[in-house]
Amino acid sequence: MGRIVTAAIGMVLLTAAAHAQGMKLNDGRRHHPTTPEQAADEDTKRTREKDYKSSLDRIPAQGGTVDPWQNVREKPNQTKSGR
Repeated sequence: MGRIVTAAIGMVLLTAAAHAQGMKLNDGRRHHPTTPEQAADEDTKRTREKDYKSSLDRIPAQGGTVDPWQNVREKPNQTKSGR
C-alpha cells in the first residue's frame, strides 16, 4: 500500500512540474521571450510560405480529366467483334 501511495505522489509531482513548464503569463506570452534568431526564423518561415503559395498560383489549370486507359477499354456503346 505504501508503494502505491509513494508512486502516486511521485507521478503527481512530476506531472505538476511538466504542467508548470507550459503555463503562460497573464498577457499570453510564454515565460521565455523570443530571441532575434527565433524572430528571423519566423520571417524566413513566412517568406517560404508566401513563395510556396505564389508558386502554386503559377501552376496552370488542367484541362479536363486524363484517362491513360482510354485506348484499352471499350466504349460503352460498342460491342466486341466475334460474339
